[in-house]
Amino acid sequence: MRRLLVAAMLVALAAPAVAAASPGRAVRVEHHVADDAPAVGPHDALVTIELFFIPGMGNSHDAYRTLKELQAEHPTRLRAVYRPLTRNQRTPHIVLAAHRRGLFAEVMDALASRSVVPNPAAIIELAVSAGLDRTAAELAHVDDAVQAALEANDHRKFRLGFTTVPEFVVNGRPLGPTLIAGTATVQGLGAQYKLALEDARRAQGQGIPASALVLWGERRARCGDDPLGGGPLDEADDEADAKDADEPPSFAWRLAELLARGTGCVMAPHMPATLDEYNPDTPPRRDGTPLLARPLPSAGLPFYGPADAAVPIFVVCNIRSRYCLDQRDLMRQVAGNFPGQVRVVWVPWVDLALDGATNDLTLAQAALCAAAEGAGWEFLDASKTAGVTGRSRVDLAVIATNAGLDADALVACASGEPNQARAAVEAARAAGIGYGPTVVIGGRAYLGGFNEDRKAASRVAAELAPGLLEALLPSW
Repeated sequence: MRRLLVAAMLVALAAPAVAAASPGRAVRVEHHVADDAPAVGPHDALVTIELFFIPGMGNSHDAYRTLKELQAEHPTRLRAVYRPLTRNQRTPHIVLAAHRRGLFAEVMDALASRSVVPNPAAIIELAVSAGLDRTAAELAHVDDAVQAALEANDHRKFRLGFTTVPEFVVNGRPLGPTLIAGTATVQGLGAQYKLALEDARRAQGQGIPASALVLWGERRARCGDDPLGGGPLDEADDEADAKDADEPPSFAWRLAELLARGTGCVMAPHMPATLDEYNPDTPPRRDGTPLLARPLPSAGLPFYGPADAAVPIFVVCNIRSRYCLDQRDLMRQVAGNFPGQVRVVWVPWVDLALDGATNDLTLAQAALCAAAEGAGWEFLDASKTAGVTGRSRVDLAVIATNAGLDADALVACASGEPNQARAAVEAARAAGIGYGPTVVIGGRAYLGGFNEDRKAASRVAAELAPGLLEALLPSW
């Protein structure tokens, strides 16, 4: 009873504020969402348009004004999210510092109203005149929270897979060449909004909540036009229109097919990168990405990223090989765009039939000794500058010192028979690894690794994608 009384009092106190609003009038509200990006419009809007832009650049300001005007025309059905990016300037930092103090629109409107972009000192004065504290403006570039927000926007841009800026992302799908954001008109962006709204309404008819639409859009972008691999969705919808009237409707997501096939999508064919070691008389097969016969070992091996990350990426390769270094660095770059969700594990690989295999095993053993001291990845990094590639002599003491380890202790640990390293190599071979480097994501072996990071990132995104029920009902 007491709780009901308190609730009633709160409602009564809130009532005058509600009554004061003009009937039928949409009020502009700046929303603070989980990732702390500036946003305007309701959280449950059927259409969300994200703008990735660079404050301080003219074409980004044009895109900002376009989205702002369109959102004002559709205040209850469109949510605009602004994601500033930085390009070696302080203006985006100042804009986000203003957002953290509820002044994003004031500062951005003042900035976008200028025909000529002010210099850095003038931008600070502009922000101060808009209400931002001078100290906050001057120190925005060293504000950890601001820097974290900019990094989060960069990571999301990478995961969505587009490269042009400014860029509009409509319900999780970058428009790309469909609409050049820097020259878009309200009418042009409005046409894309109407298409997304129609699609969202069909999804609602399917029973998919508004909170899932951005997630579904990301999945459709990752999988192509049709996440089920059955051709573009607009073609499927045309076919649906031609069906008999008494047949059940076929909405955008085709729930029955999803139930039959799950939420996976067919990835583009893997194009292997360069191998370090293989027998020319028996070249490896490069078709497909076979599932491993058994899990790869991870205990006691060097890794980068959180130990409890949801997705491990295994890089199976010989430290002394050039392309091993390339794949380790590339996979670490991929992991950096999925903060807290991915770890990269190095698995030793040595072709035991080649001359010098014992020396390579000793180097691998030293890396495992370093891992036991909590500095395995540091040892791998230190080996980059120690001339380990090729067949030159390796000085373990120098690598250990550069990695911040006790040189004598590491050399002693790596001396003798490299049993631990040999066991790791044999375990990789038993799992199905036959060549180095090989990158393993989701249990699939990608021969030679990847030529560029976005292709590997798409595999990671597929591993992190929610299951069927979570995808359909993410808010439950």
